[in-house]
Amino acid sequence: MFSTIEIRGMDRIPTDTACIVSPNHVNAFLDALLVGAFAPTDMHYLSRASAFGTRWDWFLEALKMVPIYRRRDGFETLSRNRAIFRRQREKLREGNALLMFSETEHALTYPLRPLSRGSARFALETRAAIDDEVLLVPVGLNYYHLKRPGFK
Repeated sequence: MFSTIEIRGMDRIPTDTACIVSPNHVNAFLDALLVGAFAPTDMHYLSRASAFGTRWDWFLEALKMVPIYRRRDGFETLSRNRAIFRRQREKLREGNALLMFSETEHALTYPLRPLSRGSARFALETRAAIDDEVLLVPVGLNYYHLKRPGFK
């Protein structure tokens, strides 16, 4: 898919402290795979709930993906997030990392789009709940040529 991959600042992702990794979201499934493949720590992923509910759920769960419900999934589904967030806080308490996209949905565009308050709010709420440090680590992804695989 790529002729080269350049990574800068990987040393800024902690391996001994709970952290929420928050990349921009350019290329749907590929973004999470790239960050997870090169991250120096075990990572879990919050993913849109509409990706779940198929025969492939076992595969998503094996990749440590967890459904997150948004307003567009139906207002009545939002209450399911409480249990999901509680489990993810426990994983953070254990020192794991969580990937959460601050742009909330992907788009094949280069400029950074408006960020949601979700990852920052979750980091603050988690810090209060587990009474320990939780870092929010911004990550920037740039594919240079989104529609030309292997481009140098």
